[in-house]
Amino acid sequence: IASCMRNDQFVLFLPTYIFYNMGVLMITGIMPFLVKEVLEFENEGTMTALINAVAIGMLVVVLPTFVKMAKRHGKKRMYSLGMLYAAIYFPFLFFIGFIPGIPPVVQILVYAAFLGLPLAPLQTFPNALIADLTDYDTLRTGERREGTYYATHAMFEKTASSLAPLLLAILLTLGATTENPIGIRLVRVRLDHA
Repeated sequence: IASCMRNDQFVLFLPTYIFYNMGVLMITGIMPFLVKEVLEFENEGTMTALINAVAIGMLVVVLPTFVKMAKRHGKKRMYSLGMLYAAIYFPFLFFIGFIPGIPPVVQILVYAAFLGLPLAPLQTFPNALIADLTDYDTLRTGERREGTYYATHAMFEKTASSLAPLLLAILLTLGATTENPIGIRLVRVRLDHA
């Protein structure tokens, strides 16, 4: 871990991926509560599955475009643009259900479709970027430490992944009902800080 933390590029990359991953896990975890308690759909399982299918469908549709763009502009740039888009777009989940004149089902499905855009680069390029970071480390140190980097990345990722449900549960204790949705809404606000 210490050897990885001496690589300034890895130190910059790691938090971005960890916080992004926590944000995605929290959005995924909050979706059934949002669908049932805030948007008040009766069958939250079916609606949640539909939302996920729309987001993943968009990811699949736009992925070839992002791969082509990465060949032209670089993986780092596409990853950075995806991260910027996610940071701007994720907090808009707060407004789902508040937009007058548009049915909530349309609001959430449109949100899910555009959610697929940042998912494409942010789910595709991290491992390739770690490979680039290990090549940089090899040039710098003369040692091949791919396993060390992937293991360190995986350890931090899994630790953060285990903290996301705990943070979600803590926020939901503040309120997760139609009458008191403050915990659900705070998850949306919390994503803005991640």
